[in-house]
Amino acid sequence: MKKKFKVLRRVGTAALIGLLMSSVAHAALQVTFPWSLNPGQVQYFWGNDSDKSASATGRTPASTTGSPSETVPSKPDTTPPSTVYGFWSGDVTNADSQCLGIRVWSDATKADGSIYTEFWGKTSYATPYNNDASSPGSATFDKAYRYVKTSAGQAVISSYVESKTVTNPTSPSPTLAGTITFNSAQPMVGSYEVQIKSTQWYIDGVADATTQSMAKTASYFTSGTTYAIKVKHMSYWGSWGTDSAVLSYTSSGGVGGSSIFNIAIRRLAGGAGINSFSVPNDTSTISNAKKDGVAATVTTTSVSNALQLCEAINQIQGGACVRTFGYWDEVAQKASGVVLEYSGSSLSMATATQLSGIALQKGRGYQVYVKPDSDTAVNITFDLQ
Repeated sequence: MKKKFKVLRRVGTAALIGLLMSSVAHAALQVTFPWSLNPGQVQYFWGNDSDKSASATGRTPASTTGSPSETVPSKPDTTPPSTVYGFWSGDVTNADSQCLGIRVWSDATKADGSIYTEFWGKTSYATPYNNDASSPGSATFDKAYRYVKTSAGQAVISSYVESKTVTNPTSPSPTLAGTITFNSAQPMVGSYEVQIKSTQWYIDGVADATTQSMAKTASYFTSGTTYAIKVKHMSYWGSWGTDSAVLSYTSSGGVGGSSIFNIAIRRLAGGAGINSFSVPNDTSTISNAKKDGVAATVTTTSVSNALQLCEAINQIQGGACVRTFGYWDEVAQKASGVVLEYSGSSLSMATATQLSGIALQKGRGYQVYVKPDSDTAVNITFDLQ
């Protein structure tokens, strides 16, 4: 294909590939997919397509090779193992027409249970990127199936966090300020996310917030009263999952309260495996441990240092998987941590000593890198309280 257009930028995790030609009557782009790919696995949308919803059929590239043109706007121009598709738009009636979104599927059926990549698009197509006609537009698509097309299933309230202050606590009517935030877990099937289109929270059966986390002012709740909290999710594909188990929440009427943090440690097969989290207390208790959604055994249930936490993660996984443990040292103003070394399936004495010297602190952010010896996926969750 003759190259005439400027290299694009990729923006963020859900990236838009945008292209605006100010001096010519078309937009062109070459996208490299670093694996063998047939046209039926590809959906694409121009920004001015009337329907870009999840259920939209979208456009499919032509199967013949060659340079795309006005009559055949998209088709491959190279052969596997890498596949390059050219995309061409001659519609310059508005800027949206030259903004391109792409979704790639694991198979051409696109049936329930199929996995797919993220959709490269924007909520608003009002700001395309500017190109001139002097150099080619090009981009490389990540080879990482991240999502699964399925129902959101039963929702899970993963944690709630109270951040409250109280005025005149000894008076008959103390005044509360601050927030209580209820969090719902990201639905997963194995190591794949179920994209969420909508969320619905309920308090005592009355519909409330529609965001994945629900924040309420502390004064919303009456001290000593118990409220029934539940949530459900709609999948990206338009079907509602089932309600979560009811959380019985009782406002303490004071400062603080019980916090439950749902910790997710995940790695896609071949992925980075880097996970960030914080802990609710200096000494926390592990419960509700699961591997791939199934209850898992963990013997280290009280964690106050990095050694105990890393051992617990390895126990839930069923083998050595934590490779580094890190955090930001606020005093020294530098990144600190430990690269874990193993003797067989057990941590080396030197590593155990280093990790045991790192006390966990409420509110500090931590990071672990996981990779099993077998280079398989990791998908474990547990509660810290």
